[in-house]
Amino acid sequence: MTESSNGKELVSSEENSDLEPFVGMEFESEEAAKVFYDAYATRFGFIMRVDAFRRSMRDGKVVWRRLVCNKEGFRKHRPRRSENRKPRAITREGCKAMIVVKKEKTGKWVVTRFVKEHNHPLVIPPANNRRSVLLSQTPVRITT
Repeated sequence: MTESSNGKELVSSEENSDLEPFVGMEFESEEAAKVFYDAYATRFGFIMRVDAFRRSMRDGKVVWRRLVCNKEGFRKHRPRRSENRKPRAITREGCKAMIVVKKEKTGKWVVTRFVKEHNHPLVIPPANNRRSVLLSQTPVRITT
């Protein structure tokens, strides 16, 4: 972690820190923020996904991004198209955990909102192995 010109902490993407996100935390890039929150999610037993973004009306570049728990929101109710389709497990539980990052005029990405609380149990992966978390949430399909 380094200090930016305005005295705030700046997190680089190559650091593997045990930090918790906080409002005002700065990143060198949007990708650095994603890498950081993904590592945080892995350590605490949930999966991060990119939820929403906003683009600049001037040049079309992304200037705001929301990163959420994969259990955020609810599944849309759609009428079944075919009776032959197998129903999928419900994975969305309305979890509110997230961070929102915004690109400042300086070019740094700053956390403007952080919600830590989850409304579901977290899965702590053995030996910080994300693959085991992903596999534990993937339905098993056996073909013969």
